[in-house]
Amino acid sequence: MELHTEPASQADHVSRHRSSLSAAVLQLLLWLVVRPVLRLTRDLAASRRAMERLDWRAPFRDGAPIERIAGVPVRIVDHADAQRVVLYLHGGGFFMKPMGAHLALLERLCTELRASGVLPDYRLMPEHPYPHGLDDCTRVYELLIEHGVPAHSIIIAGESAGGTLTLALLLRLRERGLPLPACAVLISPGTDMAGIGVHASYRENQARDALVPPGTLPRIVAAYAGEHALTTPELSPLHGDYAGLPPLHFVASRDEVLRDDSVLAAAKAREADVAVELRLWHGMMHAFVLFHRLPEAQQARADIVRFIDTHSVRAAMIPLLPPTSVHSISP
Repeated sequence: MELHTEPASQADHVSRHRSSLSAAVLQLLLWLVVRPVLRLTRDLAASRRAMERLDWRAPFRDGAPIERIAGVPVRIVDHADAQRVVLYLHGGGFFMKPMGAHLALLERLCTELRASGVLPDYRLMPEHPYPHGLDDCTRVYELLIEHGVPAHSIIIAGESAGGTLTLALLLRLRERGLPLPACAVLISPGTDMAGIGVHASYRENQARDALVPPGTLPRIVAAYAGEHALTTPELSPLHGDYAGLPPLHFVASRDEVLRDDSVLAAAKAREADVAVELRLWHGMMHAFVLFHRLPEAQQARADIVRFIDTHSVRAAMIPLLPPTSVHSISP
C-alpha cells in the first residue's frame, strides 16, 4: 500500500487507500472473538486468563523457558552477529502478559535489523499497578547498559500500553541523567490518560475500534493509576517535557480511539526539536503492526526498520545475551 505525504496534516504520511481484504477479514474476526473478551475488563484477571487461552504461542506460557534480567522474566532473541539491541515493551492494557504476536514482531525486527532483542514480562495490574511495571522496564534497561551494551545501539519500542511505557521510560531515563537510547518506536501508544473521553478520536472512533470497546479505557486507567494524578508524566507522557529525547517514530490508525494520543505527542515532540515521524493508516485496527501477515503491517514494519537504520549506530560488537550471561547480571 502506497503512502502519500500530506504536508498540511499533522502526520508525515497518511494512507489514502482502502485497507486490504485481509485487514477487513481480520477486523471482523476481532469484533467477533476478541472484543467480547476485552469487555470483561471489569475483572482484569479473568480477561487476562481468557486472552491467554486464545494464544497458544504465548512466550511466557507454563513450561516455556524463562531467563531473567535484574530479576525480571524476559525472553531473549539472540543474533550471533548482533550490532544493536531492541528492548520491546509489550502492550495489553497493563494487565495482559506478552503474546505470541509480540515475540513474533520482535523476532522479525531483530532479523531485519541484525539485532538482539529483549522482551520483558514486567509486572501487571491489578496485582501490581503503577509504577511497578515501569520499574521493571527501567531495571532491564539499566542492566543492559551495565552489561556493556552502548546506549546509542539500543532501540526501545512498544505498542499500546507498551508505547506508554516506552515514552515514560524515556522521560524517566532523561530525568535520572542516564544514557538515552538511539531512538524509540511507538505503535498506537496511549499518551494521555487525563484526556480519555476528551480528544476527538475517542469520540469519533469508538464504533470503529475493534480492540478498544467503549468503557474499557476508563476502567484500565483507574486500576493502573490508583491515587496518582492522571497528569503525572509517567502515566500521561503527553504532559511531560520532551526536550532532549531521542528520535521518535509514531505509527497509528486514523480509525482508532488512541489516534490523537499519537498526533498530539508527535506535535509536542516537534515543538521540543525532537526528530519525529508520524504515520497514520486508514481503516486499520489498534496496534495493527502486530498482525504480521497484513500487507499494511509489513510496510509499517519496513518503515520502522528504515527509521531505526537512520537513527541508530551499529556497534562493532554487541555482547551476546544468552541465558547464562543474563542470569549472571541478575542481582
